[in-house]
Amino acid sequence: MASRLAPVLVLALACVATGEDVGGVASPVVYGTDDRVEVHAHPDALLRRIASEAIAVQVPLARLDFSDPADVGFRGVSTLGDEHDLCPGERFADQPVPGVCSGALLDERHVLTASHCMDVPGDCSTLAWVFGFRYADREVLAPVAR
Repeated sequence: MASRLAPVLVLALACVATGEDVGGVASPVVYGTDDRVEVHAHPDALLRRIASEAIAVQVPLARLDFSDPADVGFRGVSTLGDEHDLCPGERFADQPVPGVCSGALLDERHVLTASHCMDVPGDCSTLAWVFGFRYADREVLAPVAR
């Protein structure tokens, strides 16, 4: 099964939590040491392989550009910094955000995700699960094949 799966990007927000509400403003924090890394930079080869083969991003079909089937592109993509109003210089702020949800492949047919990612049956006709969206090297996105 692994040979048929494309690698993906592990989203950097996995370790970010929202702190207590102080005067109506939520304070975002990372608890403990911020040791988040890109998949390609992780020292454990097994964990790199698992992340590359099992993580998916849910993308609106309107954002996908299939003009080059060997390197599927994305339209109208903002950055993580723009999406979440991050301060300049914040880690991962310049990364593109093509999707609206993430998920993990459980087997050949099933992706585990949050319930709000698939609210109505019609979502299947307007959204796609994309495997292969990740950084292959520093600041170099891996090609996403159709």
